[in-house]
Amino acid sequence: MAGESAGPATGSGPACLQSILYVLHNDMAWQLLPPELGFGSGQTCWRRLDRWQKAGVFEQLHRILLAELNAAGELYWTRACVDGSHIRAKEKGADTGPSPVDRRKTSSKHRLIRDGRGTPLKVITTAAHVNDVTQTIALVDGIPPVAGRTGRPRHRPDSLLGDKGYDSHPNRRELRKRRILPVISRKGARTSRDWANSATSSSRPPLRNRVISFEQKRYPEAAELPSELRRRGRLSDPET
Repeated sequence: MAGESAGPATGSGPACLQSILYVLHNDMAWQLLPPELGFGSGQTCWRRLDRWQKAGVFEQLHRILLAELNAAGELYWTRACVDGSHIRAKEKGADTGPSPVDRRKTSSKHRLIRDGRGTPLKVITTAAHVNDVTQTIALVDGIPPVAGRTGRPRHRPDSLLGDKGYDSHPNRRELRKRRILPVISRKGARTSRDWANSATSSSRPPLRNRVISFEQKRYPEAAELPSELRRRGRLSDPET
């Protein structure tokens, strides 16, 4: 119809990018990409995804998006958090191995470091059985230099939070060398269930004191976090 703006041409770059986002968002097989969407063949889009990934296109897009967020003041550098999730890998291949949490089925693990607002800064994929503690520094050092503000591009947070899987004296030393304060739960620290069962309700202190005490035991460095960051002049709170 005259006057209507046509969508991206089938098989073009924009059409393939839309199909990639559609397939990944809906967690579907490439061959099930609906043809009525006009994105073209699922296999064509998959090949384009593979080509772009090898060419580093998505890494460049990630840097551009981070720079735009940084320029808008939407990146929260005061703290970052590391974590990971297991993904089944039925076809096996590179970066796969027996999962320690899924009856040793072949899996991969996505490892992520994000800023205080949840924005991904770096993602690494490894075999599922690779220990978390071996990837901590790789994640930190993998954060790209983020432009968007006056001065040198930034690529390190002020502090790093993590669970017991990332507890390591060598990693703590390496983080401090990079002027990053480690706030990592120590192995052997009591869990919330241990705390709840540790005393009868009649002998427990007030709830607020119990919560503060538990957090200080779980994250010993957390108590020094505000004063340490204030000393560096870097403490700021995210907008609520």
